[in-house]
Amino acid sequence: METLNSTVSYQTIVKKMDQVCDDRLPIVITRQDNRSVVMLSL
Repeated sequence: METLNSTVSYQTIVKKMDQVCDDRLPIVITRQDNRSVVMLSL
């Protein structure tokens, strides 16, 4: 599972959303001093 931090650009997030949908693999998004989230395709 790939990990990404929350400081990436919007364009990167959009590309990663496409990647998650295409690959059907979740990505963990980490946030400094906060809880992490998982992006996954429906």
